[in-house]
Amino acid sequence: MYKWYANACLCIVHLAESTSFSDWDRDSWFTRGWTLQELLAPRRVKFYNKDWRPFTLSQTHDDDRKLINVISPLKNVTGISKAVLTADNSYGVYGHTFWEIMSWASRRQTTRVEDRAYSLVGLFRASLTIAYGEGQRAFPRFVEAISDKQPSWDIFAWFGQPFPDHFALPSSPASYSGFEADVGRDRVGVQNFAITAHGLSLTSLPPIPVELGSVVEPEGPGKSIHVTLKPRSDNEQSFGRFGNLVVECGATRLKTIQGARQLAACVINHHGMRSRDKGKLVVGKDYICFLLYSEDKGDDETAWMKLTSDNLLRISCLGMPETTTGDMVTRTPGMTGQPGPDGFALSLVTISIQSPS
Repeated sequence: MYKWYANACLCIVHLAESTSFSDWDRDSWFTRGWTLQELLAPRRVKFYNKDWRPFTLSQTHDDDRKLINVISPLKNVTGISKAVLTADNSYGVYGHTFWEIMSWASRRQTTRVEDRAYSLVGLFRASLTIAYGEGQRAFPRFVEAISDKQPSWDIFAWFGQPFPDHFALPSSPASYSGFEADVGRDRVGVQNFAITAHGLSLTSLPPIPVELGSVVEPEGPGKSIHVTLKPRSDNEQSFGRFGNLVVECGATRLKTIQGARQLAACVINHHGMRSRDKGKLVVGKDYICFLLYSEDKGDDETAWMKLTSDNLLRISCLGMPETTTGDMVTRTPGMTGQPGPDGFALSLVTISIQSPS
């Protein structure tokens, strides 16, 4: 389907609910799953309103996406940058992260649940067997296919409901709606990982121990509980100083947090180093993380499990470790051009995350 649009001489878009640009944010064409590739794949697009009158005065087959009076409302309604909208995407979308591309699809809906995955395949130049009838399984299968082809930390930059059969995979594109360019820029993050039937194994920075701070009850029905987790002060010497972690969740997950023997934040988008066995954190930067919990007391063979949340989890690096010698922690040169170190490197470790029982 993507190739069909890409090979077209011109793609005509009929916005059946719009008479002017001001109607675009209410037009369902911009919220349908399949129309994302209809917008990006063609080399030229022409927009018509509900009366079949063109939105632009040009009578030629120019690409409306490149016209000044079109690009601003198009960016606003889709959340897609001018660079992408005006690029040649006929062979897929290049130069943009999985997280960013998925954020464009996060507010779109499809009639058939499987099409939430199938409508995205062409954007990533991926191959996925079409199997209508598989239902919810289609989207996590699509995510796995992308992770096999292009392993990247932002595969895990999601929140909300997991796929019922696997805690490490999201249930829909809506889980990727929290895209933030600044948080993702210049990050290497977790790239070495394996999703298995029984859990998730990944190579990352050592988990940052945290403990329960405060709990704020929801303000109304259907709202999440706000749980504040604070870094354990006895670990600042080895791990550095970090800000609090705010977790939005329901009552059942709150009980899991309260009953856990150990809690930890697992950063997934650290900075890269020349040495591939280390990852860097920079003071003053925010990082995306998992919340891990364990029912063990704590040893080298901790059985970690992942707790999903209703928000994308972030943790701020506020200060250097007190000890920066030995194999675990090393100071690194300033990344901002300022004199002195502004970051530190930690040795990467392998973390095994089990499926909750």
